[in-house]
Amino acid sequence: MSSLIPVESLKFTEARSQLSSIVDRVFQRKTRIRLYKGNVPVAAVVSIDDLERLERYDRERKESFEQMAKFSEAFRGVSPEELEFRVDEAIAQVRAEMDAERLAGLQR
Repeated sequence: MSSLIPVESLKFTEARSQLSSIVDRVFQRKTRIRLYKGNVPVAAVVSIDDLERLERYDRERKESFEQMAKFSEAFRGVSPEELEFRVDEAIAQVRAEMDAERLAGLQR
């Protein structure tokens, strides 16, 4: 199955009379439908797989933003300059530890 499913555009009034056919084609993953009222896209008809993927993406996105908010809270009141300085220090410390471990491994 191709990863790109074609998208058709239909006026809502046209789609009403073709609903059974539209649902069949979407179910068979032959198309996705973008519905218009006038020139404004107002809705879409997609497969349940597409909807579940969208719902999963929304949940994961929400969880990512919650994690970023927790991370940001830990640095409340820290200026960007101070944060950058602390990150640079941490990176330098980790690199020094890794270099020491490599050197110790070579000396064995």
